[in-house]
Amino acid sequence: MVRNIVLMTLCFTLLSACQVLDISEKVSYEEGDRPLPHTLINSINKGRTSKAWVMRHLGEPDEKRLIGDNMLFTYHYQQQVKSRVRLILLFQYRQQQTRQRSLYIEFNDDLVNKVWLDVELDDDDDED
Repeated sequence: MVRNIVLMTLCFTLLSACQVLDISEKVSYEEGDRPLPHTLINSINKGRTSKAWVMRHLGEPDEKRLIGDNMLFTYHYQQQVKSRVRLILLFQYRQQQTRQRSLYIEFNDDLVNKVWLDVELDDDDDED
């Protein structure tokens, strides 16, 4: 009886040190072969970030368009989402999705007026 209790205690101790279920997701952005940190995108502030700063950190835009008095820069890049689900040591599932994304930055008087992201639908999403 004591032996069973010690054995069960040992098993529960070992299992409690193990992670039973692990779910993780990592998102990264790339423009060509150059990584694009999401912190860089988040540091673009309306009314404070200049066109020169954007050009220095993001480079030449893929598209430029004049809309009234405002200039619109468009940057195209890829968003990679890597997901992993692991159950103890028995099961592991990994998935990687890549999506085309666009970053739009509108300028008024050489300062950022508006910033937004757009998502192109995957082929799977078009089927309805």
